[in-house]
Amino acid sequence: MSFLNSIMSAVENPNTMGSMGQVAGILGAVNGVAEQNGVDKNTMQSVVGVVGKYVQGGLQQKKSQGDAQQVQDLVSQFAGTQPSEQALTSILSAPQIEGLVGELEKMTGLDAGTVRGLLPAAVPLVLNLLKTGETKQEGSTDNSLLSSFLDSDGDGDTDLSDVMGMANMAAKFFG
Repeated sequence: MSFLNSIMSAVENPNTMGSMGQVAGILGAVNGVAEQNGVDKNTMQSVVGVVGKYVQGGLQQKKSQGDAQQVQDLVSQFAGTQPSEQALTSILSAPQIEGLVGELEKMTGLDAGTVRGLLPAAVPLVLNLLKTGETKQEGSTDNSLLSSFLDSDGDGDTDLSDVMGMANMAAKFFG
């Protein structure tokens, strides 16, 4: 199942935290970050896609070190719509951040300073999207969307820029 299907399943499941309203709010926040930083909305959606790939790698690395609960705790702690330098540095190492900045510079044409300014905003938004899969049950740490995200084999099924694009089209069509 593609990651987009996993998101749709999470927002349609009455036992999870996610809703289409939450996904629309995340998209609105992505567009707000773009506007605040003078970045084209499509470019910002691409930024979120690449950031998602790095967040996936960072969380997979933490999970492989034997602490799956730490991964869920990071998502719960840092998911949101407010920029957080701590979210960025808790998930990605300095070399990972440098690789991310370099990749985004090449891909988007944005300068390194602008890219660095976008990262603390983009990471919590990616985590907020992942949080939509958390169950509503008190004390449960089950998150099917996070599990799907972490278990992906890197075949491109977790492209968050595609997810943002689909959410944008849905918002235009339904909103």
